[in-house]
Amino acid sequence: MTDVPCAIGFGISTPGQAKNMAAVSDGAIVGSAIVKIIARYGTEAGPELYKYVKSMKEAVSEA
Repeated sequence: MTDVPCAIGFGISTPGQAKNMAAVSDGAIVGSAIVKIIARYGTEAGPELYKYVKSMKEAVSEA
């Protein structure tokens, strides 16, 4: 529809949702899900964030 890059982000928190949105846009924006991981794990959030972001990246790459 446009040459302007467009990313979608509202309520995207699972790899499946990210894949579906990336299929119809130039990217998926995730915010709240990352904040929730940090809130849950605090200073130990690093490994959990890595796993989460990796799964999201893989899903978007499949789109």
